[in-house]
Amino acid sequence: MSETVSTADLCVHCGLCCTEALFGWIPLVDPAERDRVATHGMAPPQLEGERFVTPCCFVRDRACTIYADRPASCRDFRCEVLVSAQDGAIPLPAALDTVRKAVELHQAVLDKLPADTSLRAMRQRWKEREATAQPSSPEEAQLRLAYYALNLFLDRHFRPADGELVERLD
Repeated sequence: MSETVSTADLCVHCGLCCTEALFGWIPLVDPAERDRVATHGMAPPQLEGERFVTPCCFVRDRACTIYADRPASCRDFRCEVLVSAQDGAIPLPAALDTVRKAVELHQAVLDKLPADTSLRAMRQRWKEREATAQPSSPEEAQLRLAYYALNLFLDRHFRPADGELVERLD
């Protein structure tokens, strides 16, 4: 990542708010937004009532393909890294390093996911195993550790401390 990137461009180096990493779903604030995202191609099962589940189908290479027409929740959300960089609380190179580390941690989780399995499906599997006290395989335990490491990092650097605009995955 180049250190000549501005805070306005910080998001395209990250994109984690559009994945399952930060949030499990994103609200559609205005009922007309449901129709608007549907015209762009979002359909059930991604649309659930007045929200859509992540990962967002409109993200390609960490960039929104409907950026000019994205929902209000997407337009309004600023992670804590972006807020801190824009406010000058952390220098841009430090913000980029934080984003780089978060993307690496997220990739480590994705690399450990079984083929054709979403993080949502894996989390459901974990809940079912916990309910029946089934042990995890060594591979699954490594995935869980990577998932928890990612979430600890996201809690510390990305998620708002005073409440959340959208629901977290867990």
